Amino acid sequence: MGYFLLYESMLDTVLVARDRWLAPGGLLFPDKASLFLVAIEDADYKREKMDFWDNVCAQSLWPAPCTRRPNPADRA
Repeated sequence: MGYFLLYESMLDTVLVARDRWLAPGGLLFPDKASLFLVAIEDADYKREKMDFWDNVCAQSLWPAPCTRRPNPADRA
């Protein structure tokens, strides 16, 4: 059913198949699941995935720093 019962939206597919083809009184196993989550930080993963954009073919692909444009209505 995919990782976490959600990866690649396999849960929806299984539920549709159950509703469509499971005979009356039929059983679907496993009939329940538990999800356990924990918050972690993986510095190596972050560095590999995020810092990559700092130097792609000697070009930074991060958006330019946000700067405020002067508002003509602000002039007195």
